[in-house]
Amino acid sequence: MHETEPAIYTVEPGEHIDIRVTPSGTGVFVAAGLDGQTLARLPGSDNAPSYRFVAGAIGRVHIVQMEFSFPQANAGSRYDVAITGDRGGSASFTIRESSALKDPSLEFSVT
Repeated sequence: MHETEPAIYTVEPGEHIDIRVTPSGTGVFVAAGLDGQTLARLPGSDNAPSYRFVAGAIGRVHIVQMEFSFPQANAGSRYDVAITGDRGGSASFTIRESSALKDPSLEFSVT
């Protein structure tokens, strides 16, 4: 996996992509979708939600849509998001309670 621009990545066919969300100062109010379908949390990741998908064939573009909420959150609350590929590469970003964008789209192009 390689980040080519913010929120835009290239991945290899069959590569396993892991997305881990770590909340700080807030509860766990995050949801994710892959290509228009709900992306389920991995079992046992209730306090720090983790998601995984497998990249398709060359030429495929996967869209991961995420949504973060901060009900009754403390000032300075945030979600730290780490993305890794099983063939190497990683990226990260943070969504803060004060962030204007709380529903980022991530694009994964299979090359």
